[in-house]
Amino acid sequence: MKINKIIALAITAGFLLSTMSCVHDGDLNLDPVPDIAFTYTSDGLTLTFTSDPADISDVTWSTSDGGSGSGTTFSHEFPSPSTYWVEMTGTYNGKQQSVSTKVLVAKPAIVSMTDNTLSDWDNVKYEDFIFTGQEEGSVIKVGKVDYDSNWLYFYVALNASVITSSNATDLIWDFFIDVDGDSSTGFSYHDVGGEYLIEGKLFDDDAWYDVYPGVTGADWWGDPITDPKYVNAIVIGAQEKTDDVYRIEFAINRSVYGITGTIAGFGLCQFDNDWSDLDYMTYEGSTAILLSLDKTE
Repeated sequence: MKINKIIALAITAGFLLSTMSCVHDGDLNLDPVPDIAFTYTSDGLTLTFTSDPADISDVTWSTSDGGSGSGTTFSHEFPSPSTYWVEMTGTYNGKQQSVSTKVLVAKPAIVSMTDNTLSDWDNVKYEDFIFTGQEEGSVIKVGKVDYDSNWLYFYVALNASVITSSNATDLIWDFFIDVDGDSSTGFSYHDVGGEYLIEGKLFDDDAWYDVYPGVTGADWWGDPITDPKYVNAIVIGAQEKTDDVYRIEFAINRSVYGITGTIAGFGLCQFDNDWSDLDYMTYEGSTAILLSLDKTE
């Protein structure tokens, strides 16, 4: 079960704005911010919500897809991956209060970054999430993708026999993230409108990488992002290296990189350790790969 504990945003319910006359200073009587909230855990399309603090009474729940319930704990199965509103109302400190927030609902992941194996990627068989390099026999043998509400997961297998580097683990990776699936926004490179670029070396314990912002209309990514949350929002999982094939898995945090919708894109460019081009991951003749993040399998 994937667990995602997030304190709900407290949104005041109950102020009224008259449309019959002009609004002047003092016309709005804003209620204080509620002192109740809720947390939730996710297991695929089913989310379980819990009131906070626990001694809220007369608790009721409603969701934007028509769900409803009562009690301090409420479980609901959403119809499909998407973003939904959830509202909780209850009595606390002698008054009725309400809070609501958006929640991202997605299928559970098939793969894991903590099981120290790549064999779970054999279960990823959805054809739209399986990719190759530019041409047969190129460096990128295969790439795969999986996701849940928290992470996007990636697997790449490289053909070590055609890599010219003296040490193939020194290959340089350029990984572009198109958070909105719109090629017209972000930095345009090989048809990817990337809002972020992750660049560096991913193999071995001494892996390094920088994160750059993609600016629409710019001809370069600029300086690396200094906020450590972006670097820490990348997880490198298992690696396997033989004389013929190098395999690796990694994941990026959806919330940190703003991948909150049901579509996103990415691109992968593989460079030799002297920055000479080796390969690009392709999809239907293009290096821009769009993912539909609304599968229910």
